Amino acid sequence: MTTTESGEEISKVYPTKGSVSLQDGRWYDPANLGELNLLYTGYTSQYMPLSELEDLDALASKLVNLSEFGFDLHINKGLGNGSGIWAGENTSYHPVARESAALVLRASSGTRGMNGGVHGHDPALPRTREHLDFVVNRTQEEWHGRFAMDRLPAEYKACLDTAELTEGQVQWCWAGFDALFQSATVEFRDVIAPGLRRAFPFGSYLNEADYWEPDWQRSLWGSNYPRLRDVKLAVDPEGLFFCHHCVGSESWDAKGNCRA
Repeated sequence: MTTTESGEEISKVYPTKGSVSLQDGRWYDPANLGELNLLYTGYTSQYMPLSELEDLDALASKLVNLSEFGFDLHINKGLGNGSGIWAGENTSYHPVARESAALVLRASSGTRGMNGGVHGHDPALPRTREHLDFVVNRTQEEWHGRFAMDRLPAEYKACLDTAELTEGQVQWCWAGFDALFQSATVEFRDVIAPGLRRAFPFGSYLNEADYWEPDWQRSLWGSNYPRLRDVKLAVDPEGLFFCHHCVGSESWDAKGNCRA
């Protein structure tokens, strides 16, 4: 029998057939239960070209150095068959993706949960305490205990023992963790993401790239960018369609409201 962290039989809390419907008509996939309610505070990734495999000692050294912060190697980002290769050559993403062994990815998550009308998951004290306990453990796991708990303000140290907290204390504890994650986000932006970029400066892709990527035209689109920019200007000269670090977004301010 599969259970939730609180011991409830998962089939009674989450339907197991098809998608799970929320009260307002939204849905999510049961396979993503582990990611439900997570808020990512940082995200970065870089492609690892096949050429990196030519010097395994150097590659091992890079990976060992990066392991201080933790990372994932996603080897399912490639294209295997003939039709896939053709499609890749005619797709707008960075050409380096076609010749990569893996995507090196690092993400940080785990602040306050947003219940969003999930059946059986109201913000009652046991569930709120359970989520706080999850955040404590995930924080130490993701940041390897290296500095995460040291950065938690001293007055919030009692929050690490979630079992004895009252409802008021649990809510109060979130303020400390909000401050912790703000600090962790700065560390992610200023230390971790640049470190990964230096180790593998070959490019990334939009969905899992660093939000603060400084050279995003090259990093996300590579040699395709000039041609993509021309297409953008031809079909959308007024810049009606905008998103962060999408083709042509350098013509606008960060929010896409005013021309730069």
